[in-house]
Amino acid sequence: ASIMITNEIGNIVYVNPGFENISGYSFNEVKDKNPRFLKSDYHSPEFYKNIWETICNGENWVGEIKNKKKNGEYYWLKSTISPIRDKNQKISHFIAVREDITEKVEIINKLIKAKNKAEESDRLKSAFLANMSHEIRTPMNSILGFTSLLLEPDLTSEKKSKYIDVIHKSGHRM
Repeated sequence: ASIMITNEIGNIVYVNPGFENISGYSFNEVKDKNPRFLKSDYHSPEFYKNIWETICNGENWVGEIKNKKKNGEYYWLKSTISPIRDKNQKISHFIAVREDITEKVEIINKLIKAKNKAEESDRLKSAFLANMSHEIRTPMNSILGFTSLLLEPDLTSEKKSKYIDVIHKSGHRM
């Protein structure tokens, strides 16, 4: 787990080795800095405003954040940020406990893409089958209809020839 402790205005006063391993930044590089340098520009300003308002109101914030490592790579964290109060119940620090969920998020995104692709393939297959059904049904109806007309006992040879020609053309269309 990555642990970060900030003072009451949000500047970093402590990070554990888990933070250093995940982010690539050492404690000396981040000490007294605001964690904004980790932002990936994935989230809106309102997202961060909501986090700050929640923890400043003395509540825990729990959610997922996409950040940027020192080397520029992006990573996802499941985060819990909690206020810490002094003996007078005034917020003195904030503690963030975070778990790297990058692999989980990537797997979920791949599954969503695969699901969307499968649904699109299913839609295409259904459209294809509906079209094929129509393309087969029309000439088949013609073949069946004219075949039944050929069974009429008083049919002239000219009409028989005409019906056989229609059946033959319908068979080629199929």
